[in-house]
Amino acid sequence: ENRLVIARPVVVPISANSVASWAKKVAACQLPWPQERTKFAIVVIPAQARRRDQYYYQLKALLSFQSPLRCPTQMILGSTLQRDGQRQQVWRSILQQILVKQGAFLWVISPLPYAGRSIMVVGIDSTRKTKDSPVIQALSASDNVYFTSFFTTWQVQKSGETPVPPGGMLREAVLNYFDEVGRLPDTVVIYRGGTSESQEVSLIETEMHHPQAGLLAALHAAADEIGQREGELDEVKAWRSRLEVAFIMARRSMTSRFRTEDWDNLPSGRFICEGLVPQQESLTRFDFYMVSQTFIVGTAKPTFYSMLYSTLSWTRYEIMQLTYRLCGVYMTFPGMVSLPAPLKYVTKLLSLLSKCSECPVEPPGPRSPWRSNLFFV
Repeated sequence: ENRLVIARPVVVPISANSVASWAKKVAACQLPWPQERTKFAIVVIPAQARRRDQYYYQLKALLSFQSPLRCPTQMILGSTLQRDGQRQQVWRSILQQILVKQGAFLWVISPLPYAGRSIMVVGIDSTRKTKDSPVIQALSASDNVYFTSFFTTWQVQKSGETPVPPGGMLREAVLNYFDEVGRLPDTVVIYRGGTSESQEVSLIETEMHHPQAGLLAALHAAADEIGQREGELDEVKAWRSRLEVAFIMARRSMTSRFRTEDWDNLPSGRFICEGLVPQQESLTRFDFYMVSQTFIVGTAKPTFYSMLYSTLSWTRYEIMQLTYRLCGVYMTFPGMVSLPAPLKYVTKLLSLLSKCSECPVEPPGPRSPWRSNLFFV
């Protein structure tokens, strides 16, 4: 049984007036125990600090990637701890964040959909700081049947280099899934961060169907590796016959807005898949809008989904139902979010990586044990 024991913390005061000074003091800090025993760090940022977002990203990057500690962190604004009337709520929120980063989960989907199948959901997206900056591509994949634990990884591609498909990252995620669950996923649903409609064909060719580093090739390569390692070649052959894969594009940068006949916002979970959505000739492709959040103020902004590739045996309603349910298992927010959890986690990770002064080319260490624990949220 995994248990989290929280001992009395050691307070390390920092006297500095800039982000660079803080980072230098933190990096030079001598702890009264071996560095490898440090499991978690909480950083309280002074309320009077200017450009607090710089403190957040640079210190988090330092402790996550650059410092020998390489441990999960929780960044807290000093003024947050001074809210006397909300102290209980503040402490509960902080403890929940710590638990999530240590591998716990706070809620699950009940009942689990599609019982009897082993499903892995994946989020993939990419970004860059500037036009000439390296492209950072990240992947987040579930590694349990509840969609509450996610394995994350990323790769950095320098400008001018031939783009590398994300197959290598998916292969690593599938190997991790097998180690955690004990079987290969029967169904893999991949949510891809939105690009323009004109890039859809190119995306399918370079990311899904690339003969060496594509997502489909990566799935079979991981299965072959497991079959050789575990001596289960017959099981891998049977797995190939039941494997189902979907590749779904998700776009938030849409101008469409919808209201009910009474001019109210659409309720959470409402989807539109006919009439206003272009009808495609393909039998496997279909598009739909979905409003997953509840909006009280302002106009609800829907997310537009396009299923570009599918071998699923599910109905369209089941695909939309899974998409909606995944919007409710983002562990740091007690409600529905705008995107499925794996894609939301990738967006959060890319936000951190893109603001690092020196983005690590790949995750530090051979599969660091805390990388499955949402350290970046």
